[in-house]
Amino acid sequence: MKTTANLGFKKPEGTDVVNIDDLNYNADIADTEIVKKASSTQDGRMAKEDKVKLDGISAGANKVEQSSTNGNIKINGTEKTVYTHPGSGTNPHGTTKSDVGLGNVTNDAQVKRTEMGTASGVATLDASGVNAQAPKAHTHTKSQITDFPSSLPANGGNSTTVNNHTANGTPATTEKTDIIKMINEVFQSGTNVKADAISAVNSKGGSLGSDATWDDIIAAINAIARGQGNAVESQVLSGIKFSNSDGQLRTGTMPNKGAVTITPSGSAQTIPAGYHNGSGKVSAVTVPVANVLSGTTIAGQTGTMPNRGAVTLTPGTADQIISAGYHNGSGKVKGEPNLKPENIKEGISEFGIIGALKEKQDIFNYLLNIPSGSSYNKLTPIGFVEGEGMWFMQGTGNDGTAILLNSSGTVTKTLTIGGNGMFFHASKNYIMRQTYPAKTIEITNKSGTVITTISTTYYGTGLLGCINEYHSLIFFIHPATCDIYNLSGTLLYSVTVPNISTGYSANLLIPCKGGAILLFDNGENTSISTISTVGTVTTRTLTKTDSKENKVYGVLLNALI
Repeated sequence: MKTTANLGFKKPEGTDVVNIDDLNYNADIADTEIVKKASSTQDGRMAKEDKVKLDGISAGANKVEQSSTNGNIKINGTEKTVYTHPGSGTNPHGTTKSDVGLGNVTNDAQVKRTEMGTASGVATLDASGVNAQAPKAHTHTKSQITDFPSSLPANGGNSTTVNNHTANGTPATTEKTDIIKMINEVFQSGTNVKADAISAVNSKGGSLGSDATWDDIIAAINAIARGQGNAVESQVLSGIKFSNSDGQLRTGTMPNKGAVTITPSGSAQTIPAGYHNGSGKVSAVTVPVANVLSGTTIAGQTGTMPNRGAVTLTPGTADQIISAGYHNGSGKVKGEPNLKPENIKEGISEFGIIGALKEKQDIFNYLLNIPSGSSYNKLTPIGFVEGEGMWFMQGTGNDGTAILLNSSGTVTKTLTIGGNGMFFHASKNYIMRQTYPAKTIEITNKSGTVITTISTTYYGTGLLGCINEYHSLIFFIHPATCDIYNLSGTLLYSVTVPNISTGYSANLLIPCKGGAILLFDNGENTSISTISTVGTVTTRTLTKTDSKENKVYGVLLNALI
């Protein structure tokens, strides 16, 4: 419970329990503070007399006090000398005996000290002479005493009345005009106080009777326990007054938390210390049982997720559904050690692996079914494309025509250069040709659209060319040199190769995975050269008798296909 800053009045809040003791507590404080008067050390009300006195003090006035030092005063607590009296033997003020009340004193001679108190000593000194002193022992009669009372009480001088008020020992009334009656009233008040004290002691567990003496009452008060228990401030609700066995009044500091609501989360939450009123709660948790493992209970909800343990799947031609549920991490999909690019058909993807296996084709039917007639007397094969057919350059080297034959010998496509020229190679996606007289190398698609052009100064026999789609490279051989370009026509490498003789036609340039293969036959010697994608040339020379020309061509044809 909160309190006011100055007087400590209790201020109940919505969660506090208010009782009559709190109201009485505030009233008692107000009753005490309202009548409290100000002092030099304490704030309070000002009496009207002090107000009158304060109003009579001029602004800037000093505090003047009496000093115990003659001739001084105190100004604001400091001794100040007001007057320094002259030394003895002087009369600076002109003081007379009348000024000090001795105006009737004469300068007559007085009785000597030695004469005083002696028998027949001198009594006075006056103009008429010396009178004898009266003896110490003498008797006076009542008539000789002036103003003596005419009578005395009969009971030896003890008066029974004072100013006509009777003072006997057994008064009958308690009127305040009678001293004894006043005493009776005081006695009665004391009796009432005593009865109240007995009642108060008995309310605290005492057992005093109405005839108990004050000693009995005092002993019973001392026997009352000032407090019980061993509670400390942190164990009592904030703002509540209490005491323990030491009797000291204390105020509780335990915070009032009221009704606390806790929402469960993924981490532990501390329940705050303090008083909880019993209405607090932990919020309910929504448990999706489908996401909880079967046999597991969370917040009173039993899970329904099936336990799949370790599942093993064997890949097939169709997708396999992985069953919903819990998998313990030991499940697997079987692997296949033979799943390699070289075991997969070229261009086919198997589980993310692209095949590199070239399927061998039987081109016998393509060659056997070449159409007859003068138009087909001169056909030079320039490439075989799976699923498409065999490409031939038709006619002489300057006719500038290429045809595509299927296995039945039917021409399915014809390409022309649009003038004179020759064709070098047909790959899966491109055609490589050279125009004349421009001597320009052209890379086209299968529809004849030019994609890349390369300028050269060479034309005629002794030239070879091919496209390596494995690495997007163009190989072009002219006398003793092989130029390697990318598909954009940029020259990458220019390397030396065996010199191509213009007198022989047994020369082939075939694309392969590592670059290109050059077959060179000048009639006397045969060599095979490999040209890598970075222009490295490796050549092996064979004699005609060793090479078995037909076998060499068979190997190269196999590589071409």
